[in-house]
Amino acid sequence: MRSVRNLMMWFVCLLLTVGPVLGSTLDSMDERFEQRSYRRFVLPNGLKILLISDPMVRKAAASLTVGVGAMSDPEMHQGLAHYLEHMLFLGTEKYPEAGEYQQFVSNRGGYTNAYTAGDHTNYHFEIDPEHLDGALDRFAQFFTAPLFNTQYLERERRIVDSEHSKNIPNDFRRLFEVRKQTYVPGHPLQKFSTGNLQTLGFTTRDDVVDFYTRYYSSNRMTLAVSGTQSLDELQEMVVPRFYEIVDRNLDEITFPTEYLAPNSRFRLLQVKPLSEIRSLTLSFPLPSTQQYYSSQPLNLLGFLVGHEGKGSLLSLLKSKNLATGLSAGAGSSTNSYSSFEVTVQLTPRGVDRYRDVITHLFQYLRMLREEGLPRYIFNEVQRMNEINYRFSERVEGTRLVNTLSALLRFVPLREVERSPFLLTEFRKDLFDSMLYRLTPNNMLAILVDQGVKVDSTESYYGTEYSYRQDRANWVQVWKTARRHPNLSLPVPNDFIPQDIALREPKAPFTFNYESIAGLSEENLPEGVMSLLSQESSRSWQSWSELAVALQLPQGQQKAARTVIMRHAVEEPQRLVDLPKGRVWFQPDLRFEQPKGRVMLRILTPEAYATPRHAVLTQLYVAAIEEGLNEFKYPVSLAGLDFNLRNDKEGVQINFDGYSDRLLELVESVAAQLQNIQIDQKTFASLQDAKLRSYRNFTLQEPYQQAFYERGLLLEGFRHSIRQYEKIVPDVTLKELTAHARQLFAKTYVEAVVYGNLESDKVQPIMERIVSDLSQQALPLEERFYEQVRQIPVGMTLTFQQDVTVNNSAIVLELQQGDDTPENWATLQVLSQWIQPQFYNELRTRQQTGYIVSSGSTLTEETLSLFFLIQSGDFAPDDLSERVRSFLPKLHENLQNLSQQEFETIRRSVLRASLERPDEIDEATGRLFQILFEEDGDFDFKSDKLRSLASLEHQEFLKQGRQMLEPTQQRQLVLQMVGAGMSSLLPQEGVVRDASDMAERLPCPEFCRPN
Repeated sequence: MRSVRNLMMWFVCLLLTVGPVLGSTLDSMDERFEQRSYRRFVLPNGLKILLISDPMVRKAAASLTVGVGAMSDPEMHQGLAHYLEHMLFLGTEKYPEAGEYQQFVSNRGGYTNAYTAGDHTNYHFEIDPEHLDGALDRFAQFFTAPLFNTQYLERERRIVDSEHSKNIPNDFRRLFEVRKQTYVPGHPLQKFSTGNLQTLGFTTRDDVVDFYTRYYSSNRMTLAVSGTQSLDELQEMVVPRFYEIVDRNLDEITFPTEYLAPNSRFRLLQVKPLSEIRSLTLSFPLPSTQQYYSSQPLNLLGFLVGHEGKGSLLSLLKSKNLATGLSAGAGSSTNSYSSFEVTVQLTPRGVDRYRDVITHLFQYLRMLREEGLPRYIFNEVQRMNEINYRFSERVEGTRLVNTLSALLRFVPLREVERSPFLLTEFRKDLFDSMLYRLTPNNMLAILVDQGVKVDSTESYYGTEYSYRQDRANWVQVWKTARRHPNLSLPVPNDFIPQDIALREPKAPFTFNYESIAGLSEENLPEGVMSLLSQESSRSWQSWSELAVALQLPQGQQKAARTVIMRHAVEEPQRLVDLPKGRVWFQPDLRFEQPKGRVMLRILTPEAYATPRHAVLTQLYVAAIEEGLNEFKYPVSLAGLDFNLRNDKEGVQINFDGYSDRLLELVESVAAQLQNIQIDQKTFASLQDAKLRSYRNFTLQEPYQQAFYERGLLLEGFRHSIRQYEKIVPDVTLKELTAHARQLFAKTYVEAVVYGNLESDKVQPIMERIVSDLSQQALPLEERFYEQVRQIPVGMTLTFQQDVTVNNSAIVLELQQGDDTPENWATLQVLSQWIQPQFYNELRTRQQTGYIVSSGSTLTEETLSLFFLIQSGDFAPDDLSERVRSFLPKLHENLQNLSQQEFETIRRSVLRASLERPDEIDEATGRLFQILFEEDGDFDFKSDKLRSLASLEHQEFLKQGRQMLEPTQQRQLVLQMVGAGMSSLLPQEGVVRDASDMAERLPCPEFCRPN
């Protein structure tokens, strides 16, 4: 039988390799991206496969989706699908060592992960492209020969329990679980999907294997693989390995379509959250809509109900001081059912009058039924979908394959990479069929507020709630709700881009060491590389000039341009240079998209001078965005956007989107920056939201709180959120209005304009903005400059703080000194070598917690290594000791790193360091950094890259051991003590707070830069 199977596999491989038989119908090119091609086929075992060949991608990736998830868990083993997902990572017949797969991928520039949903489970990885074959060999074993090693059953059970433990304070998880109390008894949706020691405590290896063999079948799987290899090469990697997956010929899993039965009474679930949130969610169960991807009825409904412009539901709710925000759209989505959900962020008044909020929703739905789906709305959404698809960024890695492997479950192979992203059918009948199901008797209302009345406690998360079904008279009133006069359909959107033509960029460029090193990784012809290397200092005036010099045939120029211009060094034009600011312009030389981005940073000492100034600036940003919200919303629907944020230096505004109306948007917003356009009730809502956000900080993950405290301790000048919490209630609208003017009393503007734009149109607009924004120029010496405290050699400082959540965390940081090329190169390789070892030891073997990580950081000019663990079982002092005990082992084991493995890691790090931005916003950000943070030094990375490229094995071992040398360590240990835990402090080196740290290590004496 085995020989027959092997013969069949040989025949299939031969058939697929031939090409013309399937290639003529199942191969295709991507119309958007030069050289990206697809091949799709189904193996004899029923596995659907999509291959993506793209020489331009930086990471190869694979994603396999299995059509079974948590809703198929046995009642006695809830969480089993998730537990199985974990167990597959712990060894296979060919690769029996737990963690070997993760270490292989991590050391080659990649990462691995998986997730379990209700109706499917997904496994994925990405890696440097030349190692895709080895990664696929390990990955395929998950589905052909897993070990389910008994020795890891209890360990991984505890890891699953730790994962659940860390989720207990998460209100999103708590709400997701508690709403199951309202569903039809026995429906699979009610199952507890994560699992814990309680539900998995008696789960045996036989139970795991039984679930695997019962539900995992090749005909329930979909696979997407992308790489730089040709389609034929990818196929040769994939077919022999995944052909071996057993086909059990299982039917697609379906579920009862009715999880929430119609009810003539009002169903209200009231939930008391841990964090200070106030919301009302109205959920409507619907039939499955997965098959309607070409007409997207729920997306269109969400577009209308969730609109935020004039005449919208949100606009009405805000005018009555009932809400601060609203979202609407598809909720659950399976092959058996779906849902539509409207979530409203409530004001205190909105909580008290939630019935009015529901009334206004049904008034809006009445208006929709009367008006119907307007053709112009459909046309606008269709047009934007087409433009967005045509000019989408070149997505790669797991972002690409995860999306496609999931879509393969219900979208035909021949159209999966295109059709789900476009709106092609005007189906008013489908739209109406969904709209008319949004009725009061088909609704579940979920009111979330800390003041609601509760009488029950959910068992897995301890969430307090109450559920009632009454007040049928309210349902009758809502059924007959009449249209409100202030509600109307959105007006036609004038911002929909009309001009999407590409301007011919006229700007010089050159190539430096970083460019040539990056191009050397692109497999260009030797003659091309030789000329580029020889002419690396030359300034080219256009791509056409360079193409002639390279003697490229016309048919090869487009593909070559995509590769070569990715690494070109721009020579931006300084359009504005005034005492009040400087503006640089760079036309798009490489993305060939009708888009642009403007980064505008306004330096002002008033933004962060005192804690009160910082609070006022945060409120200023919120007030400006709120005042412009009705203007902004249709702009955002048309592919344009802007956002404000504040930091220690001042206020930054980023604009991006289609270039057609981008400059008009910049000018319109800039003119409003000094005008607070909100009334007292809106200010009170913003003030309340800010206060709640400060208070909710204590419910963040403990490791996140640890990193926040790290900033307070190490940064030379920083205010605390605890200070903000005391200040914000006393701030007045009058004070905020005055602060808005004061922010612009003395400023300096730094700006970069990038993209499909023309300098003669950019220059006058940006010059007016720079001239008009402030009354006076901000001198260089009055601008903010960051400093970082340096821990002396041999010193260990420990900070400890109690947290309100039930997990503890530690972050142990080893400062490594200045960001020199030699230090940087050694640390990058060392960090990548450490990561899988730390994970395997502290998580896989010692089972300390679900979140275990390590890495390197750069804070201003200071390099550091960090080690992080979050745990629901171990106290911080125990975790600290475990990490400290691990460090000498690293120091010792480093000597055993082979030349070959060192070279693999070094090349992976070098490759990642040579990556250039693949999106316009990243490219603009990099340009902004070079121009304003690196003083215009476009060669600022070259010395680091040279050090990395020339780093020798023995030199690395010497420098790496010095970095890990116990007597030379400069340690900062942050211990977050979870609720109900205790942790001992060391005898010396204890830091009480940021003030104590400042006294121990005052600036400028102990700070860099000084």
